[in-house]
Amino acid sequence: MKPRSMSYRPILLGLALFAGVLLLAAQWTGAAEKKAGEAKGKPAAAASGQQAKDLYYESGGSQPGAPPRIGLRYKIILKDLDGDIRTVTDRFKFSTGDSIRFVFESNIDGYLYIYHKGASSKGVQLFPDPRINEGRNKIKKYTEVTIPPRVGQDKGWFKFDKKTGKEELYIFLAPKPIDSLNTLRTDENSNVDDNGWQTVTSETKKGEGGKRDLYFESESFEGEENHQEPSVGYVVTQSPILIHQIELKHVP
Repeated sequence: MKPRSMSYRPILLGLALFAGVLLLAAQWTGAAEKKAGEAKGKPAAAASGQQAKDLYYESGGSQPGAPPRIGLRYKIILKDLDGDIRTVTDRFKFSTGDSIRFVFESNIDGYLYIYHKGASSKGVQLFPDPRINEGRNKIKKYTEVTIPPRVGQDKGWFKFDKKTGKEELYIFLAPKPIDSLNTLRTDENSNVDDNGWQTVTSETKKGEGGKRDLYFESESFEGEENHQEPSVGYVVTQSPILIHQIELKHVP
């Protein structure tokens, strides 16, 4: 008796379709896992579509039990050679003779440290300053600190001299004093020596990779009088210390 012949074509077609379904499912699962991993790696603010400005005014962390967010709000006030006063961003190109002052505000009760290194490569401590807040660097939340002061006998401006180049600000904000910066010594002109500046850069490097969750600059704010181009910066982090660097360009 002759064995009955069988057609394998339908079986092979079915197996091919089944394999195709498995392949598509694996690709979809891999893409979903990758997307979830990327979202996990991103700050909560970016994943939720929130802006740093919103987070600055919110209290608490992004997740239950998370540490509170530390936020810094700042403005750069420019007085140009014509005496006009306005607020600019750190992308502005400053010229010799321009004058500036900074306004900082925190969303926590904390300790603020600000250092400056100019084109001359000299490091200077801008805050704490004996002329401001009675020399204390403990600040209250949502209370502006202006450097140099805008009122009183010590009011003034920082003025760009003839030496052009890069001007850098190093800003630290923490809920508790930063021991290494508290013991940093300066001379009568607030200059920081080489050893002291190594401490500043060392503290900056400690925050690499977690300096901030995101940075945001608004197009406008309810600014001070005569400010024709208002802008304000926000920095927010969930790290124990907020570290932010502002670079100003001084051109000929």
